[in-house]
Amino acid sequence: MSRFKTLDEKISEKIASLLSEDEEELSPLQKKYREFFFRKMDEYNIKSPADLKTDEEKIKFFDDIKDSWEKEKKEKNLE
Repeated sequence: MSRFKTLDEKISEKIASLLSEDEEELSPLQKKYREFFFRKMDEYNIKSPADLKTDEEKIKFFDDIKDSWEKEKKEKNLE
C-alpha cells in the first residue's frame, strides 16, 4: 500500500470531516459554507465529490466551488 494518498482519498477525508462536524462546533461562516457546498453538490447531482469520475470533472467542480463561494461571500457580505 502506498504511503501517499490519492486525490480521491484526500477529498473523501475532507468531505467526511466537513460532514461529521457537529453543527454547534461550526462558526456561522462555516455553516454558510456547508450549506453552500451541499447546494453545489445538488447542482452537480452528486452526494460526494468522489462521485465525479474524471479529474477534469473534479477540477471543474472545485473551480466552481471556489469562484461561486467568493462571489456569494461578496454578495452577502459574509466574512
